[in-house]
Amino acid sequence: VLWVHLIQSVLGALSVVAVCLISGEASKSRRISWIAGILACFYMPLIFFEHFLLGETLSIFFNLWAIYLSIRAIQEPRHVRWKLFFSGLIFGVSSLLRPNTFLAVFALAFYFYYFFKSRMQTQLQRLILAFIFLAGAVLPLVPVALRNYYLYKDFLPVSAVGGINLYMGNNPSADG
Repeated sequence: VLWVHLIQSVLGALSVVAVCLISGEASKSRRISWIAGILACFYMPLIFFEHFLLGETLSIFFNLWAIYLSIRAIQEPRHVRWKLFFSGLIFGVSSLLRPNTFLAVFALAFYFYYFFKSRMQTQLQRLILAFIFLAGAVLPLVPVALRNYYLYKDFLPVSAVGGINLYMGNNPSADG
């Protein structure tokens, strides 16, 4: 179990690096990048969840790096297709841990479609970029969905408990 905690600590440290890179790309300021990294380094929920065997550490790690790749795809047109594919792939892996992450994937696909409007001449080119991103995000879900279909004879792309969790949190007698 010690090696698992060590790996999670390394992922937590790499998440701080991702926060630095994301804030540096978004603000174009080295100072803001360092401030964001220091704040992330001492952010107690990140430190707290890092030492439990939960999916949150992995999910945060994957989401931050997928966001960084998405920003790089937007800001630097070189290899934009690969960046979007791998960003989607990482979001897809994160969706296996936290299925609600996939909602952001659809929103980002629409964003990419509309953002690249100024750079791409045709609607088809923008549609292909959004599709590449979505294909990357769906790819990690396919083996899980096939396994779930084989076991449960029902289409369950990620988890069988999503519906019950949604109901438990949103029914009329829910308290929070």
